[in-house]
Amino acid sequence: MYHAIILENSLTDPDSFLEEYVPFAIKHLTDSGWIVQGVEVKDSEIDAFTAALQEQMQQGPWYNHMYNESGELTIVFKDRIYRVETPDDIMPVWEYAKELNIPEEQLQFEPASFEEEEEFFTNGSAD
Repeated sequence: MYHAIILENSLTDPDSFLEEYVPFAIKHLTDSGWIVQGVEVKDSEIDAFTAALQEQMQQGPWYNHMYNESGELTIVFKDRIYRVETPDDIMPVWEYAKELNIPEEQLQFEPASFEEEEEFFTNGSAD
């Protein structure tokens, strides 16, 4: 099972894309006006989900990410996918994000594990 962290604002039509998935959590970020949804994706559906996500993503400085129980972190941009399994794997992601002018403070990839979800979705700048 994967948990995908989807920034609604990154999608061209968030309602139609997200209606197929039941969110396990939703967070409204008051400082930016962004809405983050956590959705479950079955292992057998992850490739189709990732392809559909990329198709729905707007051009520009956006990414979404997902992770599974084994600790694999997948970061999805409109035209690239990165799978991060070790700390060294993150450098190409940071370099590409800088090319897209994504501010460094937005490259936290949180939550990045099932254990971090409760804190992320219940704390911070939510409504």
